[in-house]
Amino acid sequence: MKKIFLFLCIFSLLSLKGQINEKKMSYINYKFKRMTENPSKVYRFDPEKLDFELLFNKEKSIFKIVDKMELNQNQDYKMTSIIYGGNLTYYRDNSILEKIFNVNYKGQSFNVIRNNVEYKWNILNEYKDIGGFKCIKATTTISKLDKGRNTIKTLNPTVWFTPDIPTSFGPFGLEGLPGLIIEGTLDGRAYFYANKLIKNYIGNLDIIKPKNALLISETDFDNIIAEDYTNNRKAGIRN
Repeated sequence: MKKIFLFLCIFSLLSLKGQINEKKMSYINYKFKRMTENPSKVYRFDPEKLDFELLFNKEKSIFKIVDKMELNQNQDYKMTSIIYGGNLTYYRDNSILEKIFNVNYKGQSFNVIRNNVEYKWNILNEYKDIGGFKCIKATTTISKLDKGRNTIKTLNPTVWFTPDIPTSFGPFGLEGLPGLIIEGTLDGRAYFYANKLIKNYIGNLDIIKPKNALLISETDFDNIIAEDYTNNRKAGIRN
């Protein structure tokens, strides 16, 4: 993976080294970089335009896309955010074993209850330095049934995490490692990296569970999606 960003964020990375304050929050900004570059190609769905943020303390975390109001009406930007998970907000509260993702579907906001089973991470004997942190490589496999299409969608995330920042929370729903994920890839097309890290964050952001949303199990939400897909196919509407 390329390391262009290291010179930009090394100072911020080093400021987080050490124990996380139990009462105060830490803030991480993540950006994307394409795995391969083609200077002559114009990328319509360009992940490098996206920013995400993870806010966490000892017990809670929230991960979501950074709202860019000036781009919200751009259809290519909106589609790009959906492709790379920007339509999902991940919230977790370990004190009450609550783990959800929030999504707006057909005008309705849903708080979808996620399975509390953690990913089965394979921690490898591979190390590298990122911004002064000793990082360790880890992989896992995520498989999910698409009930409408009756197919299995599989992702094989590869990440680098650091035990120097002792939290099990992470970006894009990738959690359960003994340290913060500094960079990685979900699908091999683009990789994400920590662009900015702030220990003892003080600002306008807070860890708040998405409000005014319908609480629903992941099974029931998947059934809604599958039923809509089936009805659209019968009506000749392409999904």
